[in-house]
Amino acid sequence: VISRLGRVDIPLPGGCRIGERPFDLHEWAFRELGASISSSEDGITAQFSEAFDHSSEYTLKLPFPSRGVTINLIIFAASIRSSLFVIENANMSPETLSVLSLYRNLGFRTCIDMPNSSIKIYGFEGDVQKCSKFKVPVDKIEAATLISAGIVTKGRVFVENQPKEELVAFYSAL
Repeated sequence: VISRLGRVDIPLPGGCRIGERPFDLHEWAFRELGASISSSEDGITAQFSEAFDHSSEYTLKLPFPSRGVTINLIIFAASIRSSLFVIENANMSPETLSVLSLYRNLGFRTCIDMPNSSIKIYGFEGDVQKCSKFKVPVDKIEAATLISAGIVTKGRVFVENQPKEELVAFYSAL
């Protein structure tokens, strides 16, 4: 919304049953891109004083590889259609890579540098007129939680459609 309108007013995010879900990195990222951000008890306002120069290149190095911020920036980068948008120290989770896959299917050029944890999104000429199917990835945290519940209760749990390779770290910790 902010990439299209230059300003957005959103309510404060709700709580999370598993703990704090800070949004300070989201604010930091948009400030780094030139937005002014203010908070009140009603919500958050973010605004850009100038329109984005689509011929410019943008590079943002995240202080922490946040999945939410990385995906937010991918969507933002695709919306502003700059000549090049680079996210360094990006999150490389399956969820993030699935969003990049969607944008590639829509015609965007992207480059993933796994060893350096960087993502490049190149400018897009014309209008996005393609349609693409997008399958929301299975939540590996939810799957690991259900499996753990089965282990603790000595019950039987069946988790469908969860790729085993996404739970290697979880299985290794058992």
